[in-house]
Amino acid sequence: MTAAVPPVVTDPAGVFPDLARLSDAASFGDLATVLAGLADLRARDPDEHEATSEVLARSGALDAPLDTHLEKDPTDREARTLWVHRMLVLADEAEDPERVVEAELWLIRLCAEDPTDPHPWTLRLATSRALGLGTAETWRRHGRLAEYSPHLLTAHRQMVDGLAPRWGGSWDEAIAFARSVSSTAPFGSPAAALVVAAHLARWFDESGGGNPYYLARPEVAGEAESASDRWLEAAGPLTLATVVPHTELAVVFGLAGSRARAAAHFRALGPLVDPGVWERVGQHHERLEAVRAAALTVAEEDAS
Repeated sequence: MTAAVPPVVTDPAGVFPDLARLSDAASFGDLATVLAGLADLRARDPDEHEATSEVLARSGALDAPLDTHLEKDPTDREARTLWVHRMLVLADEAEDPERVVEAELWLIRLCAEDPTDPHPWTLRLATSRALGLGTAETWRRHGRLAEYSPHLLTAHRQMVDGLAPRWGGSWDEAIAFARSVSSTAPFGSPAAALVVAAHLARWFDESGGGNPYYLARPEVAGEAESASDRWLEAAGPLTLATVVPHTELAVVFGLAGSRARAAAHFRALGPLVDPGVWERVGQHHERLEAVRAAALTVAEEDAS
């Protein structure tokens, strides 16, 4: 009997219990639990800290607790950083450049106080882009961050975005940067998959996610294979920070015709996919769902 294919899950809180706990705490305004959870992740896994911060910074229920807490303790670094991250989310939603300027001033202070902390520098890659400061300034900020965190995936992804043509760069420059990161990432690091993110971003930008011919080009497919091999050789279990690169690789391989390679990443994901990537390839869902179904059905049958 063939096992049923689990439906696509796009909410990571339904898969990661720790994220669900922190998300619930945020929705109830339980700032103490949120800050303690972020501090723990900061010490253990900077990539996971970045990914979790991005989720929690979207919770409006934290606005009043953060304001109250920072009035009492204006030196709390974790709270200040989360407050700035929240400010940037609101600025992006409202297209509010004044809020970005205010966030940048806070981030300058945070970076001056502790230049080894990667999170404010990562956020400053976003503000450099939003404020139109140019690729030279974005490179400078990334260089400072990379002195202490050379393999931080979120920062590298921000850099790829900042080097895109929309912000004064070029896809050649963005992809060359991504190649350098991928080829020097430690085996088992998701940073090895950055070149795939860059190719996928270029494909979305130039074709609107239409004809997948670009993804099947030998040089693109070859780089995706090398990136996947470098990562999977010593990859750990699925985490929030690795959902995006696993989804990107599953999509690229699935659309390029490398079904076995796509299946490996769909199996790593289980029912979960990154909602942003998955939505952007909506016109290819039927094709990708067939690959995903085969991968997960085989995985369930093997498990039984």
